[in-house]
Amino acid sequence: MSQSQTNDKDTELRHLKQSIRAMRDELEMQRLSADNDVQKVTAQSKAENTQLKATITALRGELEKAQLLTSSEVQKATLATHAEIAQLKETIHSLRDEMDRLTVKFEDKVQDFERSHRDEVSQLQKTASVLREKLQAHDEK
Repeated sequence: MSQSQTNDKDTELRHLKQSIRAMRDELEMQRLSADNDVQKVTAQSKAENTQLKATITALRGELEKAQLLTSSEVQKATLATHAEIAQLKETIHSLRDEMDRLTVKFEDKVQDFERSHRDEVSQLQKTASVLREKLQAHDEK
C-alpha cells in the first residue's frame, strides 16, 4: 500500500471516528432532551395530582360542612315542629276542658230551665185548679 492510500484511509478513519463521536453526542443530547421532557411531564403530573388532591380535600371539607349544616337545620326544624305539636296538643286539651266545662254549664242551665218550667206549669195547674174550684163554688151559690 502506498502512502497516499494510507493517508486516505487514515483520513477516512478520522472522519468516521468524528462522525461516530458526533452521532454519539447527538444521541446523548437526544437522551438528555428526552430525560428532561420526561422530568417536565412527571413534574407537571405531580403538580396536577397535588392540586387535584387539594381540591378533593377542600370539596370533602365543604361536603362535610354542608352535611353538618343540613343535619343541624333538620334538627332545628324537628325540634320546632315537636314544640309546635306539643303546644297544639296543649291547646286542644285546654279547649276540650273549656268545652266540657261549658257543656256542663249549659246542661245545668237546661235542667234549671226545665225545672223552672215544670214548677211554673205545676203552679199554673194549681192556680187553674183553685180558680176552677172557686168558679164552681161561685156557680153553686
